[in-house]
Amino acid sequence: MTINQAVVKPKINSFERNLTWWVLSCILVGITLGELAPSLFQGIAKIKLAEVNLPVAVLIWLMIIPMLLKIDFAAMSEVIQHAKGIGVTLFINWLVKPFSMALLAWLFIRQLFAGMLPAEQIDSYIAGLILLAAAPCTAMVFVWSNLCNGDAKFTLYQVAINDAIMLIAFAPIVALLLGLSSIIVPWDTLVISVLLFIVAPVIISQIFRKFLLKIKGISTEAFYSKSWDNLPVTPDIVITVCGNAAGETCPIYLGKVIRAHWGVSDPANATGTEAEINAVFENTYLILRKRIEAFLVIDIKALDNLELIKQLTLIGCLL
Repeated sequence: MTINQAVVKPKINSFERNLTWWVLSCILVGITLGELAPSLFQGIAKIKLAEVNLPVAVLIWLMIIPMLLKIDFAAMSEVIQHAKGIGVTLFINWLVKPFSMALLAWLFIRQLFAGMLPAEQIDSYIAGLILLAAAPCTAMVFVWSNLCNGDAKFTLYQVAINDAIMLIAFAPIVALLLGLSSIIVPWDTLVISVLLFIVAPVIISQIFRKFLLKIKGISTEAFYSKSWDNLPVTPDIVITVCGNAAGETCPIYLGKVIRAHWGVSDPANATGTEAEINAVFENTYLILRKRIEAFLVIDIKALDNLELIKQLTLIGCLL
């Protein structure tokens, strides 16, 4: 069987295309505000717990929680299907990146550029680089995957398993590398960092995820993503919802079943303002809900296969 799929150029909005300039602008604005109101920002800098700045923690939450909302940790049972890709990711993230960054920090900060930096701040620079390397990026992974038209589900698995490992491995790896760099391990700062930057946003996102589904009247209890091989029963009807116009890949079920296609565009590809993107998600939800409700009122037993396929096709046209 040959399936021809259109090659779709990944869509990014104007904000993502100009991310470099936004970052540069933020740096310039930050420097300017710091010069204009130094006492205000010095006061903000003092709002910290165990040397961890709390306002910065909140801002980081605002960045990563929307991405963490996409993670279904129950779907991690399927990770074995992507063993090679996941294995490469874990090897790079936990056995290469932290240790190579520690080596580079020692080489450039402690050796090559030591004379250009304040002596009392060298340890802080090295510690910052080690902390950065030991925390796999969560938020930007989804953006990068979208930019290269990657497999969203595979991306979710990678992020989910790395976040789960990070809960356990982050603190001991950082402590080891800081110790090897002759830096006193600030255990209180390390523990607070893990709680604020990893544990808290993961918990908040999962609670908020369940809340969002609950207000739509959708229970997630006992439901999780699964492969064809792990279905508890053999299906009688298979309905796909991938968007043909966008060239999305539809799952293929080769069993003897009745098939129907209710194509909708993936709202994850929506661009525009936050309100416009939210409107696309809401519209997609309403379309699918309308079709599912129409399907549930069909008296399947009273229809033969041809009539049932006809009804399913008509339902797939509802908007």
